[in-house]
Amino acid sequence: MRQQFRQAGLALVLLMAPVVGASAAELTPETAKAWDCYLQTVQDRAKARVEGRQPFLWLDEDASRRQRVRQGETLVWHPGADGTQEVPNGLIHDWAGDLFISGATIQDLFNVLHNYGRYGDYYRPVVRQAKYLGRDEENDRYQMVWMKKALFVTAALEGEYETTYVPLNEKRWYSVSRATRIEEIRNYGHFGEQKLAPDTGSGFLWRMYSTSRFEERDGGVYVEIEVVALSRDIPPGLRWLVTPYVAKLSRNSVATSLEQTRDAVVQATTETASSGLASGR
Repeated sequence: MRQQFRQAGLALVLLMAPVVGASAAELTPETAKAWDCYLQTVQDRAKARVEGRQPFLWLDEDASRRQRVRQGETLVWHPGADGTQEVPNGLIHDWAGDLFISGATIQDLFNVLHNYGRYGDYYRPVVRQAKYLGRDEENDRYQMVWMKKALFVTAALEGEYETTYVPLNEKRWYSVSRATRIEEIRNYGHFGEQKLAPDTGSGFLWRMYSTSRFEERDGGVYVEIEVVALSRDIPPGLRWLVTPYVAKLSRNSVATSLEQTRDAVVQATTETASSGLASGR
């Protein structure tokens, strides 16, 4: 069963890069060090949940949260002190979300996440291309190209990712995903299209990491994700305009990707049921 599900990708993690202006910005050693330090706190939090030192799902810490999610609400929250944290020459964005897919199983969920050829349908218009690159002993490797327009900026990026999926039992899984390469694409889809070297360009997104937890119970599947991303900082002259939008964009991105996943699972299970009925006639 574990081998069957290890092909899942970052389908739930589509966009966490803020709009920060189009001037050049390169990742500095100080910024990268701050990212590594912050990431350790994220990993420690996730470890506490999978080891049982905290509830497996954040929503189980409060019965009202679980009830809201069971009723169809998508909850988005920030696990740290704030959703956006300043570091030297950069910003760390840390948001999480919970959602319930009624009537689905973990198998139904992963059947959708395995279907890379339909990512452009499931996660439109952000995801433009996706393909599976192979698997090593522990990780799946895959590639995605996505584009997002917001305010006065269009960001197009190509990234390679790796994901490890781990079963705790048949009904409970967790995953760890990270971007291994991110390159900005200038003039995407136009004359003069150019991929820039990693850690250079406009600094829309330098690093991405996520943890996800999945639990099948209550007649469906709970999906909980935490997405952490690193971008350049906001130029002082734009902070008054951009800072509120950064948080809104990050929150909406998590909610939208969760809801698109739910829609895709519902559609796929409906299609499968209809096909089964037709073939049984």
